[in-house]
Amino acid sequence: MLGALTPTHRAAAAQLDAALYPSEVQAIGRAEAAMRNQMLGVVRQAQNDFQQTMPPEQRQRMEQDVQNGAARLGPAVAKAIHDENDAGQLLLRTALSGVQPFARLLDRTKLKTR
Repeated sequence: MLGALTPTHRAAAAQLDAALYPSEVQAIGRAEAAMRNQMLGVVRQAQNDFQQTMPPEQRQRMEQDVQNGAARLGPAVAKAIHDENDAGQLLLRTALSGVQPFARLLDRTKLKTR
């Protein structure tokens, strides 16, 4: 979705930003961070569950590959998150796509663990 925002969408996001109070901007940022952290937790738990099924040497290779990938992609991902996560864009992306894919993932995880 990050690349899908057209110039019209970006203009709408800028208008949303201009209409928000600082407290609203902070609340939106906190909500997005909480959702992102929750999603990361689900992904990490799934990864850990998967790794537990592997032989130790394969698990070690996978962990090394993940660390190498994170080292290469980390700065670019952090920049993308920073550049695209102003409150107006967060609201607009949520309105355009909802959080349905992530909500479904989280719902499935909750159901699975109950």
